[in-house]
Amino acid sequence: MYAPFPSPALPFPPTSPYATPLIQHDRTADESAAPTAPTSPAIPHIDIEQSATGGIKGTTETRTLDWTWRPHSDWLFGDVMARSRFTTVGDVRAEARGKRDEDAEFMAEGWVDERDGEVTVVESFADNEGRGWTAW
Repeated sequence: MYAPFPSPALPFPPTSPYATPLIQHDRTADESAAPTAPTSPAIPHIDIEQSATGGIKGTTETRTLDWTWRPHSDWLFGDVMARSRFTTVGDVRAEARGKRDEDAEFMAEGWVDERDGEVTVVESFADNEGRGWTAW
């Protein structure tokens, strides 16, 4: 069963007369870790379906939130290895300490926790070795 992702799908406004609006539809769901094992715990995932106007083909990304590396390939991003999970801002900072301090601080700034404790976030990490880029 799918539930709406907390943020609504909104088209991005064009920034130039040549820009194409991008429309993103997000869904969240729980699915069994192994379809043949009904007693396996549910693993949450986020499906991101992106499309654009003007005949530009969209992409679909499925982010399973168990921090397992999974391959993904499409015409826009190429061949990517990615993983996603629920984590806290504090854990992002701690795990990046000494390796990616500047990136971690950028990712962690601006979160407001209205409870006493850590903010829980979805962390996604994607790497495309062939094209030489990493997204976090």
